[in-house]
Amino acid sequence: IITFLLYTAGFFKATFKALKNGDKAIKALAAALAAAMGGLLLKGMTDNIWYNFRILAFFWVIVAIGVALANVNTKENTNENQI
Repeated sequence: IITFLLYTAGFFKATFKALKNGDKAIKALAAALAAAMGGLLLKGMTDNIWYNFRILAFFWVIVAIGVALANVNTKENTNENQI
């Protein structure tokens, strides 16, 4: 449980960092990902969502897009600092 909570906290930290430092498209995608993850976790507090493979796949798709977004955001910030 601790690992899951740390992983989720890291996801939200990277998402909010993208909300703060990204351009308009990155901010919109980061907001959508944070809302999707928040909604999924909120639903998970009242229902067992992990048995359904579609919802589980949706969770990992959100995480994968979030990691990709964090990587793109850090690369863009690094490129802007080099110029």
